[in-house]
Amino acid sequence: MSLVKTMNHEQLITDYVKTFNEHHVEALAAFLAEDFVFDAEPPLNAAQFLGVLQIVHNAFPDNTMCLQLDKLEGNQATLLFNNSGTHTSDLDLTMLGGTIIPPTGKTFKLPEGIFDYILGDGGITAVHPRPNPGGGFQGILSQLGISR
Repeated sequence: MSLVKTMNHEQLITDYVKTFNEHHVEALAAFLAEDFVFDAEPPLNAAQFLGVLQIVHNAFPDNTMCLQLDKLEGNQATLLFNNSGTHTSDLDLTMLGGTIIPPTGKTFKLPEGIFDYILGDGGITAVHPRPNPGGGFQGILSQLGISR
């Protein structure tokens, strides 16, 4: 039995937030259920979600990607999300069907986002970002002057 399966929801989300904020992308896999989905267009499974996080960490080594628990009720958690950084390394969008964008040296700062997490016995089963004009991956690209 995995450690996550023995955690209550409060411990699961608290440990996930701590690991996320410490930028330990590979360690986040332990918190995601086998059927995890990040509700994006297109939806991302666990490996794809972690891949996108790694892309951001690689291209923006100084990024401040940070989550904060806002509310936990039953198996649902609401988290606040903040992110900023400087584009100092290649932004490799090939995993998302794009190209590799060389460093621009530009910075971005996204508006605060809100994410709804669904927690299950096997870990986090889903993440649903709420609509956030100017946010998300498209917000980063827009602030860097990159069209996709």
